[in-house]
Amino acid sequence: MKHNFHLYKFEKTFNVEYIEKLFFFRHVATSQVLISPQVNMKNRYLRQTLNPALRSHQLRKDLWQPFLGVCGFKSEASRISLLNFIRFRLENKPKPPDYYQQPKRLREVEDMKEIEYSVLAFCEGIKELIKRKLEDPDQSQLLLFWEK
Repeated sequence: MKHNFHLYKFEKTFNVEYIEKLFFFRHVATSQVLISPQVNMKNRYLRQTLNPALRSHQLRKDLWQPFLGVCGFKSEASRISLLNFIRFRLENKPKPPDYYQQPKRLREVEDMKEIEYSVLAFCEGIKELIKRKLEDPDQSQLLLFWEK
């Protein structure tokens, strides 16, 4: 897959040094976000989308592109805490005041837009890890790989 070339290169480069990694994938058409601990996506990651109406039945790898790779977590606990924090934030995304007045088809489109909110949740999650002392900002080894 041509669009995954840089992320595979990233995975290969840091595979030996860093065990704890997270990869964020975005859906090309719907802007949904899936988070994976590895570059290779699996069908079970689709369960991250709670609403079955918005969930695909099969994972088509040509529709999911990586947009963020993170490695160098201090421990497995910090990686899992960050993943749980982001998933919780995405599940409890604030709704606009007129959300329930909109037709269901428009609400579903709004619910699928997760890219900006997932990056915001990622930043808040890093701050939370520092606050809980699961990551040390002075000795942090976190490396980010962003989509061009």
